[in-house]
Amino acid sequence: MTDFLWAAFELFITFFENLTVCHFICRFLKLDLKSRKGIILYLIGCVSFSVIVTVINNFTLYEGVYGLIYTVMFFAYSLFLPGSVIKKAFAAILANIVIVCTNALVTSTISALGILRNTLPIRRN
Repeated sequence: MTDFLWAAFELFITFFENLTVCHFICRFLKLDLKSRKGIILYLIGCVSFSVIVTVINNFTLYEGVYGLIYTVMFFAYSLFLPGSVIKKAFAAILANIVIVCTNALVTSTISALGILRNTLPIRRN
């Protein structure tokens, strides 16, 4: 049961992360998210990113070099959006940098909390 809950939580986080990344790329490249075409492109990006990330996560514990796949994926997605190629490349690289930094911060924070919890004396009544 715990494995199922952890997998569901991980899928939720992956989908939320991809919603955020797609929103950033679409807004950065000034895609009209109120139009039908904008909504369709946004949803296609969210779902395809989530599927690709989930597949990669099933094969590896840590992406490492495979993390570059995300930048290529973001750039390929941005080719369908308005804007210059330079701006699209910048959006893809920036999105990946923000994800890596956020993941590092969250991982470090959780690790630090675990260390702090194990080193503090516990008062028991």
